[in-house]
Amino acid sequence: MIRSILIFLLFIGTVAVAQVNTVYSRFGLGTVIYGTTARDLSFGELGTANYDEDRINLLNPAAYGSFVLTRADFGQVLEASFVKDPSKSSYYASGYFPGFNIGFPLSHENGVGLVFGVNKYSDVSFEASRDGNVSTGGSLIPGTIKEEYYYDGGITKIFLGSSYRLPFGWNIGASADFMMGHYEYESTAKFFTSNAVDGIYAKQQNFKGFSATFGLISANLNDYFGITGLEDIRVSAGYSLKSTLKGDFATFTVNNFGFHDTIAKGDLETVIPARMFAGISVKLNPRTKIFADYLSQSWADFSMTNIAPQTLTNSFKISAGLEYNPLARATVFSPELSYRFGVSYEKLPYLLAGESSYRFTTGAGISIPLSPANYIDLGLQYSFNTSSFADVIKDNTLRFVVGVSVGELWFLRTDF
Repeated sequence: MIRSILIFLLFIGTVAVAQVNTVYSRFGLGTVIYGTTARDLSFGELGTANYDEDRINLLNPAAYGSFVLTRADFGQVLEASFVKDPSKSSYYASGYFPGFNIGFPLSHENGVGLVFGVNKYSDVSFEASRDGNVSTGGSLIPGTIKEEYYYDGGITKIFLGSSYRLPFGWNIGASADFMMGHYEYESTAKFFTSNAVDGIYAKQQNFKGFSATFGLISANLNDYFGITGLEDIRVSAGYSLKSTLKGDFATFTVNNFGFHDTIAKGDLETVIPARMFAGISVKLNPRTKIFADYLSQSWADFSMTNIAPQTLTNSFKISAGLEYNPLARATVFSPELSYRFGVSYEKLPYLLAGESSYRFTTGAGISIPLSPANYIDLGLQYSFNTSSFADVIKDNTLRFVVGVSVGELWFLRTDF
């Protein structure tokens, strides 16, 4: 069964056509990606206070000591965007690999775990075209042209983190984050005659640098409050440092024979703003858990070579989720079938026509046990923009996520 799923994931990873994600991804460093597993995307994408024995909480390194088995998570995202403006409707679809993560439980008693991962941090993927005209050049230049635009790139985060349980039961954690990315832009003016050569303008940017994330998760606060009917209450908080990425850029034109004519090139410095988060997790009983989270990032402080784009603003994300395990057991070695539901409301980092843009998202998912510690996760998510600009461009996105979470007993401590 596991071999079949791996082959399936490898196959759908090759099915990537056309554009993916929102039409606004061309601004800044693209669409920011929070959840990189099917489980995250199903209950609001955050869940920073989640402390489970059978999952890796990727946003908060303080949770890296929660799982009891060596665990690997990976999957695939398939996304469809339905875009409509007053003149036409468009449909775009594609797929992408959100990331791979593996965690090693070093000491469950002391809350010590080691997690390594490679995940998408942001994604730029946009293609568009329109009819235009050239008003100069006389009879030598044809008046009608077709303009085509292409944007691609984003940031990938590679991290290594660990956690530790303090003497009074609270968990702390930190991760070292290596950020690397690229950005490509190309615009083409196509003429409808052989008398004129198509014009192509292109820009390429590459950058990389380091950051760090710190997290905190409380002990079970219901041990102090003693609220009847509640089993577990935890709160979380965390902070990711501002990151300065170094790199280079080049702008050039391309003729019909593929030759490049470099216009400019040089060094590039990109500043990714700091991020903070806070959340709460409440376990009502052995079957039901709810989450609520808040995350913010000051994208108005984003800059590229000391130039701050006027199209970005500070962003935030509020999410709430529920997880239900009707066949819950007392140990991760017993299979569990779990369902998840979530909603989120987000202020996007883009300014559209000078106004802030907002997005509402809802999702649902299920985990199907393949064996006592291995799961296939399925998730479905629907989102749409809710700003006043949505009256001009309506952007509805449907996302399907399939993932695999594998748990194995790699290390066994013995006493002599």
